[in-house]
Amino acid sequence: MTNTNPSDRDSSPSRNLGFDEFIAIFVAFTTIGAILWWSLSRQTNSWQFGKLLSTTPTSSVSPKSNISDLQAALFPTPTPTATPTNGGEQNRDSTGIAAGITGITAGLPNIIGSQDKNTDNQDTSLSTSDLPQIDSSQIVPVPLPESSPTPDATKTPESTAKTPTNKKSTIPPPIVFTDIPPNFWGDRFIKILSQRGMIGGFEDYTFRPNQPVNRAQFAAMLNRAVDKQVPDKALNFKDVSDDFWAKSAIQKGISTGFLRGYPDEEFKPDRQIPRVEVLVALASGLNLPIPDNPESILSIYKDAKDIPKYAIGKVAAATMNQLVIVQSPEQQLLSPNDKATRGEVAAMIHQTLVRMKKLDPIESPNIVRPKTSS
Repeated sequence: MTNTNPSDRDSSPSRNLGFDEFIAIFVAFTTIGAILWWSLSRQTNSWQFGKLLSTTPTSSVSPKSNISDLQAALFPTPTPTATPTNGGEQNRDSTGIAAGITGITAGLPNIIGSQDKNTDNQDTSLSTSDLPQIDSSQIVPVPLPESSPTPDATKTPESTAKTPTNKKSTIPPPIVFTDIPPNFWGDRFIKILSQRGMIGGFEDYTFRPNQPVNRAQFAAMLNRAVDKQVPDKALNFKDVSDDFWAKSAIQKGISTGFLRGYPDEEFKPDRQIPRVEVLVALASGLNLPIPDNPESILSIYKDAKDIPKYAIGKVAAATMNQLVIVQSPEQQLLSPNDKATRGEVAAMIHQTLVRMKKLDPIESPNIVRPKTSS
């Protein structure tokens, strides 16, 4: 009878795998299969499979640094190439921006689609060594089109769009004085002066054309219409105080040569001025030359003998220059010593401004015109 070694009977026992062992083997194969599937999926998207087997560990990158590295690789800072335009001026950064865009479209890998395929259990972090390298020397700068101006920027300013014209300034309508009828002899003279603000009326919208004028009022009317700029002279009249309402007008009339005082150092501002003094003042202010034959010129007046001797030359000069205005031309009366009215003074000032070429002449039968030698 042969004896059997007990150790041989126990060395290869036959038994079934336990449940725990089966689970361990299943998990192991599943893990290996998952790793192989992940590596193959990366290889199909242009990534090197050998890096999975590399023994060099890859440092983990936080999501924040991962995004920064990705942006640095995808959007490299290009070197701007300045293109001279407009006589040496440089187009700022337009070619550099285009270079970055061209580089991105040329070398950008299709990683967005591969990232969408990753499962939640896979490591999606990227390192800077995994990103493709872009050769910036191969980038061709493409200039960007200049932005066109907005419609508002192309509008022509209103001030320059208007066509210049040579039209004269519009003269406002004359003041309608309630006491001047349309058939009044001096209506046209008064209207022309009131249109230009050279004369005024009273607060009740009256002009009072037949009211006598004193010397102070005549100075005020003359100063307002003529407005001749000359240096002012000091006044030494005893009857004109510093606070007198017409002092500046009287001072201007003296300075321009239209007015004069009396030998007793008085101006007599309240004295009503006669017609002859108005004509002498206007002829003196215009510095009209005395004609050689004044008596012959004054012979057209039936009352020429009433003209004071000191005024003969001035009145003759005023007549020659059509400064004399009469209310009744048919009577041929100068009435030199009558008190001058506001209407008469306005008409004579109008003729003075015509002589100074500040107004256009008008036709009126009330203007005395000297006889012409045949």
